Amino acid sequence: MSGSDFNELLQAAEQLSADVEGTGELPRVERTLREVLDASSELWTRVAQTGPQNIQ
Repeated sequence: MSGSDFNELLQAAEQLSADVEGTGELPRVERTLREVLDASSELWTRVAQTGPQNIQ
Protein backbone atom coordinates (compact mmCIF):
# COMPACT_ATOMS: atom_id res chain seq x y z
CA MET A 1 0.00 0.00 0.00
CA SER A 2 1.46 3.33 -0.99
CA GLY A 3 1.50 6.35 1.27
CA SER A 4 -1.16 8.04 -0.84
CA ASP A 5 -3.51 5.06 -0.52
CA PHE A 6 -2.98 4.98 3.22
CA ASN A 7 -3.74 8.70 3.53
CA GLU A 8 -6.95 8.27 1.54
CA LEU A 9 -7.96 5.36 3.75
CA LEU A 10 -7.16 7.35 6.88
CA GLN A 11 -9.22 10.32 5.66
CA ALA A 12 -12.16 8.07 4.84
CA ALA A 13 -12.00 6.45 8.30
CA GLU A 14 -11.85 9.85 10.00
CA GLN A 15 -14.84 11.06 7.98
CA LEU A 16 -16.87 7.97 8.89
CA SER A 17 -15.98 8.44 12.54
CA ALA A 18 -17.00 12.11 12.41
CA ASP A 19 -20.28 11.20 10.69
CA VAL A 20 -21.12 8.66 13.40
CA GLU A 21 -20.12 10.90 16.30
CA GLY A 22 -21.79 13.98 14.86
CA THR A 23 -25.39 12.75 14.69
CA GLY A 24 -26.11 13.03 18.41
CA GLU A 25 -29.38 11.14 17.99
CA LEU A 26 -28.33 8.03 19.88
CA PRO A 27 -25.93 7.59 22.77
CA ARG A 28 -22.62 6.03 21.86
CA VAL A 29 -22.35 2.42 23.00
CA GLU A 30 -18.99 0.81 23.34
CA ARG A 31 -19.07 -2.96 23.33
CA THR A 32 -16.59 -5.54 22.27
CA LEU A 33 -17.49 -8.00 19.56
CA ARG A 34 -17.60 -10.69 22.24
CA GLU A 35 -20.20 -8.70 24.23
CA VAL A 36 -22.32 -8.22 21.11
CA LEU A 37 -22.09 -11.93 20.31
CA ASP A 38 -23.03 -12.91 23.87
CA ALA A 39 -26.00 -10.53 23.94
CA SER A 40 -27.28 -11.71 20.56
CA SER A 41 -26.92 -15.35 21.61
CA GLU A 42 -28.86 -14.67 24.80
CA LEU A 43 -31.61 -12.88 22.87
CA TRP A 44 -31.82 -15.72 20.35
CA THR A 45 -32.18 -18.24 23.17
CA ARG A 46 -34.97 -16.22 24.78
CA VAL A 47 -36.85 -15.83 21.50
CA ALA A 48 -36.48 -19.52 20.68
CA GLN A 49 -37.81 -20.54 24.11
CA THR A 50 -40.66 -18.08 24.67
CA GLY A 51 -41.48 -16.60 21.30
CA PRO A 52 -41.12 -12.97 20.26
CA GLN A 53 -44.14 -11.66 22.22
CA ASN A 54 -42.32 -11.84 25.59
CA ILE A 55 -39.07 -10.10 24.61
CA GLN A 56 -38.56 -6.63 26.05
